[in-house]
Amino acid sequence: MIKKVEPKYPGVAKAARIEGVVVLTATIDEQGHVTGLQVQSGPEVLAKEAVKAVRQWEYEPYKYKGAVVEVQTTITVTFALPSLHKKEK
Repeated sequence: MIKKVEPKYPGVAKAARIEGVVVLTATIDEQGHVTGLQVQSGPEVLAKEAVKAVRQWEYEPYKYKGAVVEVQTTITVTFALPSLHKKEK
C-alpha cells in the first residue's frame, strides 16, 4: 500500500456508541487505484465513511509473471471507539 486514508468516524455512530467491521470487495487496477468498491457487510451507518476513505487508497500495482495486472480483493475496515475506562495495572 502506498497511501492509506483513515475513515472519519460518523458523529451519529459515535453518539450511539456503534462499533463494527465493514467488509468491502474491490478491484485494484493496473495503476494501483481502488475501483469497483462494494459493501459486503457491516453497519450501514459506518459503511459510507469506509467507502469514502478506501476510494482514496493507493497500492503498488500488482504484477503476475512480470506483467501489471488488475486484482480483486477484500478490504476490512474496523471502527472502534476508545475505551471509556482506563485499564488498571
